[in-house]
Amino acid sequence: MQPSRALTRPAALTALAATALLALLLAATATARTTITDPKRETRALADHGRLDIIRATADKRSGTLIHTVTMRKRVRESRANERPQILINTRGGGRTDPEFTVFGTRVYRVKKGGDTVAIGRARVGARGRTWTYRFESSEIPDLGRYGWAALTRKGRTSDVAPGRRYSSARARALQAAIAR
Repeated sequence: MQPSRALTRPAALTALAATALLALLLAATATARTTITDPKRETRALADHGRLDIIRATADKRSGTLIHTVTMRKRVRESRANERPQILINTRGGGRTDPEFTVFGTRVYRVKKGGDTVAIGRARVGARGRTWTYRFESSEIPDLGRYGWAALTRKGRTSDVAPGRRYSSARARALQAAIAR
């Protein structure tokens, strides 16, 4: 006995809908990732301090968690907290304005006028090989939608920032917006 076409049509429509949803989720995940590269050894100080020399930085989002990775020219040591990069986050203003938030170590900070900071949330930080990784919930930063970001290292008089002149932009709500459609 052959199955009736009425039974196979709903199954085909369900499979088609599932495939479309999967494609939408994969597309949203792909658009939520931003990677920038930074030149090596831009200054004499960075040539001598490879653990402070940023060569690549990435912003990604997975299920409400923002993940920022910063890859250095030389192998990093998690125990050297003074060599950790800082993530600068700009939620309003142009690409060259001061950041409103920063992530450093295990904290997310709001930057007040005048440069003082106030801890507003938690972050997880880890190091492996040449890469530092920060993870924090997008809800830690109020009204975070599209935002600019940069990675910064500083120790004494040696510093590096990537990108060099402007913030890189990322969409914190890309996945949520795709699912809502």
